[in-house]
Amino acid sequence: GLGLGLGLGCGSRALRLLETAGAVRPVGVPLRLDASGAVRPECRAMGRRGGGAKTGAGAKGRGGAAQWAAQWWAAATDAATVVAETFDGDQKFTSAVQHSTESPVVGVYARGSVARGEARAGVSDVDLVTVCWGHDTADDVRDMARLKRRLNLRLNSKPRLKLRARLDSTGGSVRATGGGSSGTPDASSRGENSGEEDSWLGRWGHLATKADVRVVTVPPPPHPAGVALAAAIAGEPMARQPPDAVEALAQCLGDETMFVLAVECAPITGPDLPALLPASAGIPPPARCLETLNADVVDALADGGERALTWALKRCVRAAFERETSSTRRTRQISGDVAGANADGRGAIGRVYTRDLYYCAGLASDARPELGEDLAAALCASVHGPRAVWGALWYACGSALCVRLRDAIAYGEVGPR
Repeated sequence: GLGLGLGLGCGSRALRLLETAGAVRPVGVPLRLDASGAVRPECRAMGRRGGGAKTGAGAKGRGGAAQWAAQWWAAATDAATVVAETFDGDQKFTSAVQHSTESPVVGVYARGSVARGEARAGVSDVDLVTVCWGHDTADDVRDMARLKRRLNLRLNSKPRLKLRARLDSTGGSVRATGGGSSGTPDASSRGENSGEEDSWLGRWGHLATKADVRVVTVPPPPHPAGVALAAAIAGEPMARQPPDAVEALAQCLGDETMFVLAVECAPITGPDLPALLPASAGIPPPARCLETLNADVVDALADGGERALTWALKRCVRAAFERETSSTRRTRQISGDVAGANADGRGAIGRVYTRDLYYCAGLASDARPELGEDLAAALCASVHGPRAVWGALWYACGSALCVRLRDAIAYGEVGPR
């Protein structure tokens, strides 16, 4: 079954066959929603780790994840150190907010499988969310883009990348300059290559595939959003703050970022924002993929690349789940007990939240059995790649599937297969 007491209906028959063959499998579990529609505390990242995020206590995982939890947390902590060094070491960016705080970085938070203690070596990324002080002026936006590029180089550069390129260009020898001995890189080349050789990926590439950092900025005080965040840092929960200040902060962060911080994150450095955010932050944002599905499919097909097509297929699978969830919420009151679902699992739609492609495909196909085979094919192509699934016809088959799912999900039109 789909887990959490959810049975597989007839719409998920194709998905069940793929799982039996070992082609797909779930990574996590759907998050239960309470009567208000918010994710239950025990299903959030901090609740799943038993409150011991920094020590790895209570970490439970799949495929040996519990034994590796401490290493994953060390990798995330190392990445957070790189983030802090990158932002704090930039004098121009720091000077813009030094009147309000000593450091522009408010906090760095692990997100997703690392925060839950379920990361798997060779499969999972280290996902971080960084909250920092900043303005929305044109200069600050340019500075932030520059810092993000520098941060990505420090995190994800492959070791000795530039040195290998120089060796290739010189036929296997490195010319000395500035008094260096023959065949030895000079001081300038060592400085140039040190960033790649000492990158975060060079230290943790045996464990994680890459590090991905989302940076969100909040205007410093006296801006109302900055006042609310500063009060939260000082220990004042946002539930006790004036509604106007909390609303200003919510507008700066956005509903999706508020949800990610409250549900999917665990603090590495800085204040425990997941615990300080209001209860409404735990309500899943509506239609993260559905609203832009048509534009996303059009852009991906225009790109013509395999990576873009894979991305579009993932958007289709998640949009299908969002469509059925939103439809269910309009027709009945949300219940907080997943055990009350129907025997075929369809009652779970609207009572759980997930971004896992496996569960999105399974729950959506149970609600709309006519889409079961298409969603299973999209899931398989998303996991293994369109070329691996369809061979030389990967673009023709994948684009036709994208358009068919887009029409069925966004417009309710089920075309011929």
